[in-house]
Amino acid sequence: MSTGAMRNSGIEWIGDVPALWEFKRLKYTSTLAGRIGWQGLTSEEYRTEGVHLVTGTDFKDGRIDWDSCVRVSEARWAEATQVQLQEGDLLITKDGTVGKVARCIDLPGKASLNSGVMVIRHKVPMSTYFLYWVLQSPVFTGWFSDVNAGASTISHLYQADFYNFGFFIPPTVQEQEQVASLLDVETAKIDQAMSLLHRELETMEQLKKSLIYEVVTKGLDPTVPMKPSGVAWIGEIPEHWVTKRLRYVASAKTGQTPPSDDPTYFDGPVTWYTPNDINNDHVDTSARTLTLKAISERRAPLISAGVTLFVGIGATIGKVGFSNSACSFNQQITALPTYVDSAEWLFYVMQAQRDFIVGQAMYTTLPIVNNGSLGDLLLPIPPGGEQSEIAIALNKRISHIDQIIAVKKLQSETLARQRESLIFEYVTGKRRVSEVA
Repeated sequence: MSTGAMRNSGIEWIGDVPALWEFKRLKYTSTLAGRIGWQGLTSEEYRTEGVHLVTGTDFKDGRIDWDSCVRVSEARWAEATQVQLQEGDLLITKDGTVGKVARCIDLPGKASLNSGVMVIRHKVPMSTYFLYWVLQSPVFTGWFSDVNAGASTISHLYQADFYNFGFFIPPTVQEQEQVASLLDVETAKIDQAMSLLHRELETMEQLKKSLIYEVVTKGLDPTVPMKPSGVAWIGEIPEHWVTKRLRYVASAKTGQTPPSDDPTYFDGPVTWYTPNDINNDHVDTSARTLTLKAISERRAPLISAGVTLFVGIGATIGKVGFSNSACSFNQQITALPTYVDSAEWLFYVMQAQRDFIVGQAMYTTLPIVNNGSLGDLLLPIPPGGEQSEIAIALNKRISHIDQIIAVKKLQSETLARQRESLIFEYVTGKRRVSEVA
């Protein structure tokens, strides 16, 4: 797909590049600046008026969302002249999600950076927009992975390292701008398609949520007489149903984590769930497992097959799973072995009331729903046979929706790979602007 002679770049993750393209290190083309500490700045100083303070969370679609920025006093802006923003600046995050990039466009006035962002300014004739695309490609991610190899689990882009970042660049600013402009147009087409898929996925997820709620509160027969349940989140229920508290249909058992410094408790045959393994679906595998020793020494519980698992504490509070096999689980998860005819029916009932449960959570350091609060929950209870019918019907209908969701997720992932490949091929010259009609 290339035009003109190519040569080996000598860099594994880049491959061949055009013979006339030059290799540059950032330290020879640009300057970097970041805020050194906070000079005692605290969130109490944030205000609704004043100088914009840009953080990585304000990056949106390669630009800065000025409306989302917090404000600080002009005195704080004056303290750090090196990060006083200018129109056209290129910004990159150095902490958190490392490598997010944004251009400073439509600067609304005085603005500064927090300590998690660096500003890049060129000191030689060069297209800022071309570098913007380079930093979104495997040219940068491959380099950063190599530099960060063996580092701690917390990634950080050090200024001294970043100065040594190397990339290949077309010999003229005009060609650099042409590449950047083309990528702007071509990625926008892909982004539009991905945005449409994202909206379709949201619609399908909402359809699944609505379907579960409707069936577990109203049943499968739309012609049956209804009555008020007396419970706000439930509304009306079939006349022959009752409401009961969760403690009368299931027990609650909280999990444990064995001592992490004892390897004899881990990597055995027992599935051990954490909130990361639970995703409002049936679950059968876990990232970590336990040994039989951990169970026999009561370092973690073992629960029988066919049980609903509820995340009752932390950032993902309210997630629900259903395990078809015997399993163990950590202290953030409560298992709900049930006394009713259909354990899977309870799984769907818990999904239906997730928003209500989360809304009732107590907030200390972390949101939490304790077992007592869970036990107080009022549930719509159909007769036993009807419970099984509901579970079977929902399994079938949800499976169909999940198949559609899986296809759309695969399409979205394919588009993301195409986008990355497109950027990479153009910023390394494997495809040239002249090849596009």
